[in-house]
Amino acid sequence: MKLWQKITGILILIALSISAIGFWLNGMIDMKYLVDEHDIGIPAETYYDFITYISILLCFSIMLNIFLFISIWRKGK
Repeated sequence: MKLWQKITGILILIALSISAIGFWLNGMIDMKYLVDEHDIGIPAETYYDFITYISILLCFSIMLNIFLFISIWRKGK
């Protein structure tokens, strides 16, 4: 891999990680202010579980991307 590809890949992985944390925080804030205060027909526990499962899937996706990036990085040597 060329140096610019390594730098671009690292920056993209950092951006993905920050956006995943942002999505998780946004979901928790939405749950606190929308689901608890307004009766929108979704039980709070179901919404909590949904946000948790989506966050876990995002973490697995980022870990898989990091693993693949490292394996491509080492293959280029």
